[in-house]
Amino acid sequence: MTVNWMKCQNNEWCRLRDLKLETVEENGVYLIWRESVPPRMIWVGQGDVANRLRDHIRGGMVARHRSYGEVYVTWASIPLQKQDGVERYFADRYPPLEGERHPDVVPIAVNDPWK
Repeated sequence: MTVNWMKCQNNEWCRLRDLKLETVEENGVYLIWRESVPPRMIWVGQGDVANRLRDHIRGGMVARHRSYGEVYVTWASIPLQKQDGVERYFADRYPPLEGERHPDVVPIAVNDPWK
């Protein structure tokens, strides 16, 4: 499955600290990672993207990782019935530093945002 991963101004990855959450309207799968050596996936999630990101920011997860490097996010609109499988795919492919539970379903492969 091919999806359109969102970017911000100048076709660059969105820095989570600068993202205007009120502009994010999608429901789908999102990826949060930090720019470190090597870059590391922080979280793989799904749902109402703006609300979920707001929860992560309020919960302090983003602040915990900023000392290692800039924190970025991207997301893609994914049909509800496929979100569990896509989340599982990315959690398996890029094991996140946070969030230990992911849907116990068959992974659904989609295009990587970085390729």
